Amino acid sequence: MVAANLNAEEVYVEKRIENFIASISADDYKLLAFPNPSRGNFTVEVDVPYESETIIRIVDLLGREVLRLYDGKLEHGNHVYQIESGHALNTGIYVLYIHAVPYGTNEKIINKNLKLIIQ
Repeated sequence: MVAANLNAEEVYVEKRIENFIASISADDYKLLAFPNPSRGNFTVEVDVPYESETIIRIVDLLGREVLRLYDGKLEHGNHVYQIESGHALNTGIYVLYIHAVPYGTNEKIINKNLKLIIQ
């Protein structure tokens, strides 16, 4: 949730109920890749609403990981990753995947994916 203070500055606010973040869903996490389809160079943008233990990766259609973009604690906010054609993504269809466990949610797991086409 975003609010503003008296100086009209954006302030991040978390809703908590008994130390647990309320009503988190995969829709709260934004996952974008552009351009998509791509010729090999593309940008991945992830918006994380809560501090989370996060894995961001690209897998082929057989589920094999071909590129891991991030693995660790990710602060809330927008994160951008630049992918260049030298990362050995051959022409094909891939899945951009985020797996996140927000801190303070008592084992709530968020999974979200996006089809990624490399031409």
